[in-house]
Amino acid sequence: MIGAGWVKMPRWIVEAAASGRLTAVEQHVLLNLWLIADSHTGVASASAPYLVWLLGFGSKHPPQAALDELERKGYILRAYVPRQKGNYLVLLDKYQITQGPNCDEFIDLEATNNRFGITIDQLDSKIRAKYITQWQRRWLPP
Repeated sequence: MIGAGWVKMPRWIVEAAASGRLTAVEQHVLLNLWLIADSHTGVASASAPYLVWLLGFGSKHPPQAALDELERKGYILRAYVPRQKGNYLVLLDKYQITQGPNCDEFIDLEATNNRFGITIDQLDSKIRAKYITQWQRRWLPP
């Protein structure tokens, strides 16, 4: 649910934008994904059309490009099927869990990917969905 719990907003997002590692659109999308993510799991439900509606973009191209780049840069992992309508799950790197039994733990996409020997390029849509579903099960309260 959007708005459930509270979120610690990391300064590194602003610093990444100031240093040029993130564009203004990427920063805007990432900050809003951070705000809508479930505080128990660090997983947001979003898509480019949803971000158009939420953030007021004129077309889906800026948020779609931002999502693609954020994933390429390792800030997010998406469980999506290309050309499928609707929102998909988005896992946020370095998100701090603020509710539930895993409170105060951080999501570390790099360590998780290394543990399973998976690179972002190797993830097809079915593996993405399975990967994030397993992640949610680990973090959801019993």
